[in-house]
Amino acid sequence: MGFCSSASGRACLLDWDKPLTVDDFFALLSNVKKVRALSGDPVILIVVVRKQVPVPAHYLLSCLQATLPAILDCCQELVVAVEGVDSERATLRASFQTVRSGTKPRNSIRVFDTLSAAFAHAQRAAPHDVLELQRLALHQSYAPIRELT
Repeated sequence: MGFCSSASGRACLLDWDKPLTVDDFFALLSNVKKVRALSGDPVILIVVVRKQVPVPAHYLLSCLQATLPAILDCCQELVVAVEGVDSERATLRASFQTVRSGTKPRNSIRVFDTLSAAFAHAQRAAPHDVLELQRLALHQSYAPIRELT
């Protein structure tokens, strides 16, 4: 799992690439709160759940839903990309869209099927910061090229 923020702290990216745990939700909340405190403004949080990540058990989805209001309090917007198209992924997508009471109406959650669609949506609110996150994500997706001797 990788978490990074833009230099200004206006946008953050969380890349979930392993099975989700309760600790992951609390780590996300902690990271977003730190970035929000440093930047002084609500952040745009982009979360990508990779295709290889199994759909969490029901109790984990409940934990996610319980944590979302606190996460949303730190966010201007939450943009989620859930990769994969099988029917089980619909449950995961729905867990991000079903937020328990207590959230402010100004907060929004948008769910997409691909990270590129999520980036395109988020770029409207913070173009330079999201572009920076795209570069970081692209850089991390390629292994370093070594010189052959």
